[in-house]
Amino acid sequence: MKELWTRSISGILYVGLLVASLYTGPFYAYNLLLLFNLLALIEFQKINRHKSPFPVLLLIGLVYFQYKGLLPAQGIPYLVGIAIVANTWLGIRLFAPTLLQNSIFVRYFYSYGYLTFSAFSVVLLTGSPDKYLPGYLLITFILIWTNNSFAYLTGKKWGKTFLFPSISPKKTWEGFWGGTLATLIAALLIAYFDTVFNYLQLFILGVSVSILATLGDLVESQFKRLSGVKDSGSLIPGHGGFYDRMDSVIYTAPFMLIIIQLLAYVS
Repeated sequence: MKELWTRSISGILYVGLLVASLYTGPFYAYNLLLLFNLLALIEFQKINRHKSPFPVLLLIGLVYFQYKGLLPAQGIPYLVGIAIVANTWLGIRLFAPTLLQNSIFVRYFYSYGYLTFSAFSVVLLTGSPDKYLPGYLLITFILIWTNNSFAYLTGKKWGKTFLFPSISPKKTWEGFWGGTLATLIAALLIAYFDTVFNYLQLFILGVSVSILATLGDLVESQFKRLSGVKDSGSLIPGHGGFYDRMDSVIYTAPFMLIIIQLLAYVS
């Protein structure tokens, strides 16, 4: 019970800070998102024994130039595309009979392709400072928070059938379906109040987020298992580190950029 209270209080503070920054303006949102993603990136490098300053400097540079409007728009799809390729490969690797190998390729490619460019995609979900649209990122966060919270609670209460026991011994199918159901209900509630997406579009976003958030959490679990650590850090009581907290968002963000674009095009 004490663990649940600690997890809930720190989670509420984390959520409150994020929501406040998103609706205070792009300056505060960009800086807070950069800070959270930088901490996640540093923790990722730490558990993978790859403490290089270059991915950190690259992420800072990308966010800075995006905020100043100096980043060429035609180059952004390539960065997002690299992130999608890296994340898709990591998702496929979950079904491989062996874990990732902690090689130079893994440390370098995933520090850039998976973490840096995906973290930058989180910022891109708010739009640019002159066309600031925090609603897209807020919807993504709400759906992910709902999925992860109810997957945790459902799995803790009724979980019996393990999802990926070789990677994450605590995740269960019961937790996954509980999280998915809660996410779809949250998506329909958002659609009731939202004027951008209709019910079908929010349903598609809900299903997508439920799958992607779960994959993102499993990908992080694989990296932690590969490195022999339980948590990426200890900065957030009850949640571990910022990589533990941001893993699903980081993995999901580049896919959400594409899905939202496709839904806008179709509508």
